[in-house]
Amino acid sequence: MFKLEFTLKQHTPLIHFQGNQEGATLRATEVKPKLDKFITQFIDINSNSDYLRWYQKTHDRISFNYKITIKPEGPITNKPINPNDNVPFFFGHMGEEYLNNKKYLSFTNHKVFITITSLCSQKVNNENLLELISSIIPQFFLLNNFGTRQSKAYGSFYLHLDDPLYVDPIQLNYELSEEMQGYYCPISSNKNNHEERVKEIYEKLDLFYKALRSGINNCFQNPNYYIKSLLWLYYKSIEPNLKWEKRKIKEEFFKSHLAKQLIDHEPVDLNTPLFANGPNEFAIKDLLGLSSSEAWKIPYYSTITKLIQNVERFSSPLQFKILNIEHQNFIVFIFINEPESENSLLSRQLTINDLLTMNYPNNFSYNGFLNYIFRLNLEDIFMVVKDDEKIPVSQLEDREIPPHFKSINYFLENFQK
Repeated sequence: MFKLEFTLKQHTPLIHFQGNQEGATLRATEVKPKLDKFITQFIDINSNSDYLRWYQKTHDRISFNYKITIKPEGPITNKPINPNDNVPFFFGHMGEEYLNNKKYLSFTNHKVFITITSLCSQKVNNENLLELISSIIPQFFLLNNFGTRQSKAYGSFYLHLDDPLYVDPIQLNYELSEEMQGYYCPISSNKNNHEERVKEIYEKLDLFYKALRSGINNCFQNPNYYIKSLLWLYYKSIEPNLKWEKRKIKEEFFKSHLAKQLIDHEPVDLNTPLFANGPNEFAIKDLLGLSSSEAWKIPYYSTITKLIQNVERFSSPLQFKILNIEHQNFIVFIFINEPESENSLLSRQLTINDLLTMNYPNNFSYNGFLNYIFRLNLEDIFMVVKDDEKIPVSQLEDREIPPHFKSINYFLENFQK
């Protein structure tokens, strides 16, 4: 029997559905399939058939010959998410479906012990299976989160600082292959405890993601502030004659609202999503995550339904990772998980409310998108109306710039690769 042991630290809450089950935490049944898939990136079966002795193929996946046991050192807090709770990045507690499938937040401040055992002794290229796993475990836990909403940094675990396998995460990111490397940003919180600090960072990331994907209208209940969609800005730089889906949906389903908006926001500014009315119509917002329905709130009070043949959900290819380095100091990573071709939205057609059809682009670069937005500044992103006139942000006094603007701009200025 061969054995590999190491310890993890939990950095963010895990969202799960195991109720008040004692010890509900990271599950071996989720970790092992992910680790199995990760291992396949480091071996070449075609070049050496001896690798076949390390695994067996079960149904539609490869299962390597090892077992995982997970044991927290101390107690775990397990809190239900109630309908009125304000949980950033999480919407699963709304509606009747939630009542039959409640979710919970679990977290432990104690070490989480992991033991991997295997009977496989066959060495390939001078290492056995557990030796290979030992060498890639830091990368695996840096690049993966667990549980529900894992792409939004929930369920973040990483090697404990005291563990012999620990590698500084920023240094490890530089050592990753170019296609695996992520963008990272140091951030701190002066809140009183870990739970409050993590929630503050989540709230800022949630706001940043809204700016990335769809932009923010009527910012923070103030109609004089507006944040352009950073995704729209990027794609408009590639396709100057762009009309994106938000403008097209308004034309088709909310004509009176659109007419009022066009009057309220005069004079015409073609460098805004509202007035950009070019002949090249593309749906782009879903490239950062698709759901089959979309709530349009004030002043629309309507739900948009979306249909893509053979695709029900498309998770965001951007994965956030939050690591608590020391007390008030954190690092936020963004990793890109490029969708496989059969799951990609590119070159597909979107049907909206069973009436409107739009095409997705034929190609899209997520690295190109992030590299573009991290060169933007306040003037590119924010629109301000003061005394019924649009003015540049640079003309505002510092006290007039909302803290939410500043937190979004902080990420734009400080993310690096």
